[in-house]
Amino acid sequence: MACGPQWNLLAAVCVYEGVQSSASSIRPGTYVGAYFALWALAFISLHFFEGFEASEALAALVVLGVIFPALAMLATRRVSALPCVVRRPGVETAVLVMYLLVVIAWVLVSVLGRVAHIRTEPLHLIVLLGVKLATAVGFPAAIMLALGHYRIAELVPISLKGRELRPALWMSLAALLMQSTLAGCGKMDDAT
Repeated sequence: MACGPQWNLLAAVCVYEGVQSSASSIRPGTYVGAYFALWALAFISLHFFEGFEASEALAALVVLGVIFPALAMLATRRVSALPCVVRRPGVETAVLVMYLLVVIAWVLVSVLGRVAHIRTEPLHLIVLLGVKLATAVGFPAAIMLALGHYRIAELVPISLKGRELRPALWMSLAALLMQSTLAGCGKMDDAT
Protein backbone atom coordinates (compact mmCIF):
# COMPACT_ATOMS: atom_id res chain seq x y z
CA MET A 1 0.00 0.00 0.00
CA ALA A 2 1.49 3.33 -1.02
CA CYS A 3 1.51 6.12 1.51
CA GLY A 4 0.68 9.56 0.22
CA PRO A 5 2.73 12.67 0.88
CA GLN A 6 0.19 13.83 3.46
CA TRP A 7 0.84 10.74 5.60
CA ASN A 8 4.62 11.27 5.35
CA LEU A 9 4.23 14.90 6.37
CA LEU A 10 1.99 13.92 9.28
CA ALA A 11 4.46 11.25 10.41
CA ALA A 12 7.36 13.71 10.14
CA VAL A 13 5.48 16.31 12.18
CA CYS A 14 4.59 13.74 14.85
CA VAL A 15 8.18 12.50 15.08
CA TYR A 16 9.51 16.07 15.16
CA GLU A 17 7.09 17.07 17.92
CA GLY A 18 7.93 13.90 19.86
CA VAL A 19 11.66 14.64 19.62
CA GLN A 20 11.11 18.26 20.60
CA SER A 21 9.00 17.37 23.64
CA SER A 22 11.32 14.58 24.77
CA ALA A 23 14.46 16.65 24.24
CA SER A 24 13.09 19.64 26.11
CA SER A 25 12.97 17.76 29.42
CA ILE A 26 16.70 17.00 29.34
CA ARG A 27 19.23 19.78 29.73
CA PRO A 28 21.88 20.27 27.02
CA GLY A 29 24.61 19.73 29.62
CA THR A 30 23.37 16.18 30.06
CA TYR A 31 23.93 15.47 26.36
CA VAL A 32 27.43 16.97 26.49
CA GLY A 33 28.26 14.95 29.59
CA ALA A 34 26.96 11.74 28.01
CA TYR A 35 28.93 12.50 24.84
CA PHE A 36 32.22 12.85 26.69
CA ALA A 37 31.42 9.87 28.94
CA LEU A 38 31.01 7.70 25.81
CA TRP A 39 34.31 9.01 24.47
CA ALA A 40 36.01 8.23 27.78
CA LEU A 41 34.55 4.71 27.77
CA ALA A 42 35.70 4.15 24.18
CA PHE A 43 39.24 5.26 24.89
CA ILE A 44 39.52 3.37 28.14
CA SER A 45 38.55 0.29 26.13
CA LEU A 46 41.09 1.16 23.43
CA HIS A 47 43.79 1.66 26.04
CA PHE A 48 43.23 -1.69 27.73
CA PHE A 49 42.35 -3.84 24.71
CA GLU A 50 44.31 -2.22 21.86
CA GLY A 51 47.23 -0.59 23.65
CA PHE A 52 46.42 3.04 22.83
CA GLU A 53 48.55 5.50 24.79
CA ALA A 54 46.83 8.29 26.70
CA SER A 55 48.26 10.92 24.33
CA GLU A 56 46.88 9.08 21.28
CA ALA A 57 43.47 8.81 22.92
CA LEU A 58 43.50 12.50 23.80
CA ALA A 59 44.55 13.48 20.28
CA ALA A 60 41.77 11.36 18.79
CA LEU A 61 39.26 12.88 21.23
CA VAL A 62 40.30 16.42 20.34
CA VAL A 63 40.35 15.86 16.58
CA LEU A 64 37.44 13.45 16.11
CA GLY A 65 35.33 14.35 19.13
CA VAL A 66 35.68 18.12 19.40
CA ILE A 67 37.13 19.70 16.25
CA PHE A 68 35.12 17.72 13.67
CA PRO A 69 31.74 18.16 15.40
CA ALA A 70 32.50 21.88 15.83
CA LEU A 71 33.38 22.17 12.13
CA ALA A 72 30.21 20.30 11.20
CA MET A 73 28.12 22.66 13.32
CA LEU A 74 29.78 25.71 11.75
CA ALA A 75 29.53 24.34 8.21
CA THR A 76 25.83 23.49 8.51
CA ARG A 77 24.67 26.75 10.09
CA ARG A 78 21.84 28.35 8.13
CA VAL A 79 21.55 25.34 5.79
CA SER A 80 18.12 23.77 5.75
CA ALA A 81 17.81 20.00 5.83
CA LEU A 82 16.85 18.26 2.63
CA PRO A 83 13.45 16.53 2.72
CA CYS A 84 13.52 12.85 3.54
CA VAL A 85 10.87 10.17 3.87
CA VAL A 86 10.75 7.51 6.58
CA ARG A 87 8.02 4.98 5.89
CA ARG A 88 8.27 2.57 8.83
CA PRO A 89 10.54 4.16 11.45
CA GLY A 90 10.06 1.56 14.19
CA VAL A 91 10.68 -1.49 12.01
CA GLU A 92 13.54 0.14 10.11
CA THR A 93 15.28 1.22 13.31
CA ALA A 94 14.93 -2.20 14.91
CA VAL A 95 16.30 -4.00 11.85
CA LEU A 96 19.26 -1.63 11.50
CA VAL A 97 20.11 -1.84 15.21
CA MET A 98 20.07 -5.65 15.01
CA TYR A 99 22.24 -5.41 11.90
CA LEU A 100 24.71 -3.14 13.69
CA LEU A 101 24.90 -5.34 16.76
CA VAL A 102 25.34 -8.64 14.95
CA VAL A 103 26.97 -7.98 11.60
CA ILE A 104 29.20 -5.05 12.48
CA ALA A 105 30.46 -6.85 15.59
CA TRP A 106 31.23 -9.91 13.45
CA VAL A 107 32.96 -7.78 10.82
CA LEU A 108 35.04 -5.98 13.43
CA VAL A 109 36.13 -9.20 15.07
CA SER A 110 36.69 -11.59 12.17
CA VAL A 111 36.81 -9.79 8.83
CA LEU A 112 38.94 -6.82 9.84
CA GLY A 113 41.27 -9.23 11.65
CA ARG A 114 41.77 -11.08 8.38
CA VAL A 115 42.22 -7.85 6.42
CA ALA A 116 44.94 -6.80 8.85
CA HIS A 117 47.02 -9.81 7.72
CA ILE A 118 47.24 -8.45 4.16
CA ARG A 119 50.77 -7.04 3.96
CA THR A 120 50.77 -5.59 0.43
CA GLU A 121 49.94 -1.96 1.05
CA PRO A 122 47.79 -0.81 -1.85
CA LEU A 123 45.82 -4.07 -1.73
CA HIS A 124 45.36 -3.76 2.06
CA LEU A 125 43.89 -0.25 1.77
CA ILE A 126 41.58 -1.20 -1.11
CA VAL A 127 40.25 -4.29 0.67
CA LEU A 128 39.83 -2.34 3.93
CA LEU A 129 37.91 0.41 2.14
CA GLY A 130 35.74 -2.17 0.38
CA VAL A 131 34.87 -3.97 3.62
CA LYS A 132 34.03 -0.69 5.38
CA LEU A 133 31.88 0.55 2.49
CA ALA A 134 30.05 -2.76 2.14
CA THR A 135 29.26 -3.13 5.85
CA ALA A 136 28.54 0.52 6.70
CA VAL A 137 26.90 1.69 3.46
CA GLY A 138 26.09 -1.10 1.01
CA PHE A 139 24.36 -3.68 3.18
CA PRO A 140 22.33 -1.14 5.23
CA ALA A 141 21.22 0.57 2.00
CA ALA A 142 20.18 -2.78 0.52
CA ILE A 143 18.24 -3.60 3.69
CA MET A 144 16.45 -0.24 3.59
CA LEU A 145 15.69 -0.56 -0.13
CA ALA A 146 14.10 -3.97 0.44
CA LEU A 147 12.43 -3.24 3.76
CA GLY A 148 10.89 0.15 3.04
CA HIS A 149 10.50 -0.18 -0.73
CA TYR A 150 12.51 3.01 -1.19
CA ARG A 151 14.12 4.31 -4.33
CA ILE A 152 17.83 5.13 -4.10
CA ALA A 153 17.04 8.83 -4.54
CA GLU A 154 14.89 8.68 -1.39
CA LEU A 155 17.71 7.15 0.67
CA VAL A 156 20.29 9.66 -0.51
CA PRO A 157 18.65 13.05 -0.91
CA ILE A 158 21.10 15.33 -2.68
CA SER A 159 21.12 18.85 -3.90
CA LEU A 160 23.64 20.19 -6.36
CA LYS A 161 23.12 23.80 -5.30
CA GLY A 162 26.28 25.46 -4.08
CA ARG A 163 24.83 26.48 -0.76
CA GLU A 164 23.81 22.91 0.12
CA LEU A 165 27.12 21.43 -1.11
CA ARG A 166 29.29 23.83 0.88
CA PRO A 167 29.15 21.84 4.18
CA ALA A 168 30.22 18.65 2.40
CA LEU A 169 33.07 20.52 0.73
CA TRP A 170 34.34 21.99 4.02
CA MET A 171 34.10 18.68 5.89
CA SER A 172 35.83 16.82 3.04
CA LEU A 173 38.66 19.33 3.03
CA ALA A 174 38.96 19.04 6.82
CA ALA A 175 39.09 15.24 6.59
CA LEU A 176 41.79 15.40 3.91
CA LEU A 177 43.79 17.88 5.98
CA MET A 178 43.51 15.64 9.03
CA GLN A 179 44.58 12.57 7.04
CA SER A 180 47.59 14.36 5.56
CA THR A 181 48.59 15.85 8.93
CA LEU A 182 48.23 12.65 10.93
CA ALA A 183 49.57 10.25 8.29
CA GLY A 184 52.05 7.92 9.88
CA CYS A 185 51.16 8.82 13.48
CA GLY A 186 50.78 5.27 14.72
CA LYS A 187 47.42 4.14 16.00
CA MET A 188 45.70 7.39 14.97
CA ASP A 189 45.83 6.02 11.39
CA ASP A 190 43.60 3.16 12.55
CA ALA A 191 41.15 5.53 14.27
CA THR A 192 40.47 7.34 11.00
